Amino acid sequence: MTGEPGRKPSIRLKHLLLGAGGGILLCCAIVAGHFLAEAWTARQDAQTEAEELARYEVVLIAAGAISAERGPANNAMTSDGAAVIGALHQKRVETDRRLAELLDAFHPEVGRGGRYFADFALLKAHLRSARVAVDRLAALPLDKRSPDRVAEAVARMFRCADAAFALRDKLGGEVIARTRNLSAEIFLVNEAGALREAAGRLGSYTVLRLAGSTASKEELAAMAATRTRLALLWHDLRLFAPAHLKTPDVRDAVEATNQAYFLGALPYLNEVLRLHEEGRKISAKAFTDRYVRGLEAAQHLRAQIIRDTVQGAQARAHAAGNSLLAGAVAFGMTCALLFGFAFVVGRLLFSPLLAARNQILALAGDSLAECRRDPAASRELEEIFDSIAVLRQQLREKKEMEQEQRRLTETLRFLSERDPLTQLLNRRTVEDLAIARMRDSDSNNWPVGVLIVDLDHFKRVNDTYGHAAGDVVLKTVADQMRRVLRGSDIVARFGGEEFLIILDLSDGAPAVEIAERLRRSIAALDIEHEPKISVTASIGLCVRTPGMTADWGEIVTIADRRLYSAKAQGRNRVCATDEGATDIEEISPGSRSSHLRALR
Repeated sequence: MTGEPGRKPSIRLKHLLLGAGGGILLCCAIVAGHFLAEAWTARQDAQTEAEELARYEVVLIAAGAISAERGPANNAMTSDGAAVIGALHQKRVETDRRLAELLDAFHPEVGRGGRYFADFALLKAHLRSARVAVDRLAALPLDKRSPDRVAEAVARMFRCADAAFALRDKLGGEVIARTRNLSAEIFLVNEAGALREAAGRLGSYTVLRLAGSTASKEELAAMAATRTRLALLWHDLRLFAPAHLKTPDVRDAVEATNQAYFLGALPYLNEVLRLHEEGRKISAKAFTDRYVRGLEAAQHLRAQIIRDTVQGAQARAHAAGNSLLAGAVAFGMTCALLFGFAFVVGRLLFSPLLAARNQILALAGDSLAECRRDPAASRELEEIFDSIAVLRQQLREKKEMEQEQRRLTETLRFLSERDPLTQLLNRRTVEDLAIARMRDSDSNNWPVGVLIVDLDHFKRVNDTYGHAAGDVVLKTVADQMRRVLRGSDIVARFGGEEFLIILDLSDGAPAVEIAERLRRSIAALDIEHEPKISVTASIGLCVRTPGMTADWGEIVTIADRRLYSAKAQGRNRVCATDEGATDIEEISPGSRSSHLRALR
C-alpha cells in the first residue's frame, strides 16, 4: 500500500507477524534442540558411567581379592593342616580368576602394549614372589618357620597389595577421565578399599607378633601409621559416604562396619596384643579366622557404595530418557501450534526490525561498521536504531580502551622482564627460562651451556671515566653479545658488570669455542668515548649434560667458581674446568666478596 506524498509507508502487520512467528519457531527449535541434545548427552553419560563403574568394580574386586589372600596365607605360614592349605589354594584360585577378569575388562589398558601393561606385569610379579615365599614357609615343619621369614613373606604380600592399589588408582583415573560425575564416588569407593586394606595390614602385623616376631622400631612405626590411616579413612567414610550417596543401604553398611569392625574386630585385636604382651599363648590361626570375619563388613561397604552408584547412574539414564521423550513431544506440539498460528495469521515481514536484529548480531560478532538504516522504519524503530548507534559507539570506545590496555600490559610485561639499561633479560626472568631450558635438555637429550661473563677492572672504568661511561660500556658489551651470539641463546644481565648466557647446544656447537669467540669480540671493542675505552672479560663456563642431577643454583655456582678461576689466572680468559682452580666454597662468605672485588 502506497502512502501519501512525503509520508513513510505504513508497516504491514501480516509481514511483521510472519517474521515474529518465524523467529519464535526458530528460537523454539534452537531451545528444543539444545534441550534434546542435553538430554541425549545426559542419557549417554549416565549409561557410560554405569558401564565404567561396572568395569571399575572388577578392578576393586581384584584388588580386594589380593588383599584378602593374606588371611589364608597368614594361616598357612603359622599353622599346619590340609584344611589351611586347601583354604589358601581356594583363595588363590579366586584371586587368579579376578585378575583374569580385570585383564579382560581393561585389556586395552593393561594388556600387552597397553598404557598400564608394565604396572599389571609388576603386580603379577609381586604376587608370584609373595606366593613363593608363603609356599616355602608352609612346606617347612612348623618349628622351622622362623619369625623373620614370616615377616619377609608378609612384606612381600604388602608390596603386592601396594602394586594392586597403585594400578587401581591409575585405572580409576581412566574411568574418571571417561565420565563426568564420578570423581566423588570413585574417591569414596577407593577410600573403602583402602580401609579394608589398612585393617588387613593391621591384622597381618598382629599375626607377625603372634608368630614370635620381635617388632622393630620400623614395624611399630608402621603399625602406628596404619592405625592412624585407619582412623582417618573411617572418619572420611563415616562422614561423607552417607551424606553424598544419601541411601539407606549405605547408611546401614556404614553402621554395620562400625559394629562389626570398629566395635568388634578392632577391640579384639587390641585385646589379643595385650594378652600376647602378658605372655599368653594365642593361636595366630584362631585370631585370623575371627578377625577376618570382622573385615567382611568393610568389604560389603565398598560393594554397597559402588552398587548404589551404579543404581544412581542407571536411574539418571532412565530419567534422561524420559526427559528426551518429553522434550521431543513438547517440541512437536510447539511446532504444530506455531504452524497453526502461522496458517491463521498469514506471513508477515518487517524489514527494519530484521535490519535492527542483524545490526545487533553484527555487534555481537564484533563488527562495528556503520550500517544503513531502513527508510521504512517507524519512529519506534528509529529510536532503536539510535540506541544501536550509541551502543556501537560505546563498543568502539571500549575496544579502543581494551587495545590500549593490552599495549600497556605488554609494555609493563616487557619492562618487568628486562634490565632497563641494557634491555637484556633480568636475573629473575632468566632463572625461569633456565629451568625450562634444563627440562628441555633432559627431554631431548642435548646439553646446555651456562656462561657467567664478568668485565675485568670495570670499577676502574667507573672511577676513571665516570658512571655514565660505565653505562655506555655495559650497553655496548650487551649489544656486542647480541651480535655474536645466536638467536637461540639467552642473554641476561646478572647484576653489576656480570652477564649470564645460556647456550643452546642442541646443534652440537662447542661451548668453549662460542665462549672464546665472545671473549675475543669483547676485547676487540673500541667503545665510543673520549678517549675511547677498551675492556676485556673473564668467563666461567659450565656445560650441563642431560640427566645431570645438579639444579640451576648448583650450575650457576660451578660457572661462578670457574669465573673466579679465570680471574685468578690473569683475567681475559675462559675457564671451563675446575682443574687447578681454588675452590670458591673454601673461602668464607665475607672474604669471598672482597676477593672477587679485588680480582675484578
